[in-house]
Amino acid sequence: MAHPGRASTYTEWLDPAIVDEHDPTRRDASLDLFNPENGPPFSADFLDCYRAAQLARTRRITAWVRDRLNYAAKTGRREYADLPFVVHGTCADPRFVDLSIDPSDREAGTLWGETIVANNLPATLGHFTSMRSWLSQWSFDDSQCNAVRHLPSVTVSVLVVYGTADSAALPHHARESYDAAPTGRRKLVALAGATHYFAGQPGHLEHAADEIVSWLADEHLAAAS
Repeated sequence: MAHPGRASTYTEWLDPAIVDEHDPTRRDASLDLFNPENGPPFSADFLDCYRAAQLARTRRITAWVRDRLNYAAKTGRREYADLPFVVHGTCADPRFVDLSIDPSDREAGTLWGETIVANNLPATLGHFTSMRSWLSQWSFDDSQCNAVRHLPSVTVSVLVVYGTADSAALPHHARESYDAAPTGRRKLVALAGATHYFAGQPGHLEHAADEIVSWLADEHLAAAS
């Protein structure tokens, strides 16, 4: 149930309609996921503009973080070296409300409930962060946690498991990781009906464990009993 990396997934979830990081109520209606004039369903043109604006927003935040860190380094004011800050609107992936994008068995919404509610909650993905944590975990251009980038150099076998009803790690995430792994030493397993945390799904959890144990045996990686 893994996505390729926090930064890439976070960028897909970031709300690009927010035009002022200090005032999340200032919004660009043309990029507002919750403006019924935009959809759903969402047009290809809207999605292209939306994704570009998400990337632009994360890079604006990164530029601000770097400015603050550079200021701290130049002035010696350590109190500015790793300040905490808030990022508003971190649950606005169009896939949460338009199930025709990357189709699967998932229900509309997020891990925290209805999308518009989750997007405004004060405790979702990466809502609170520090400057260095931003660069390490959330910055699209800086984070080193990127399976698509690093899996091609992996020299061991790779197993990618995903749930078809997962609302967080979607089929395209699993496919991207699988495609990035070296050919011949990879396996992709879809758990039909499984959700992200297997909540209330002991049968799916057992199925996942069986798949992992079977794969370990096939790859001669299981510990001797």
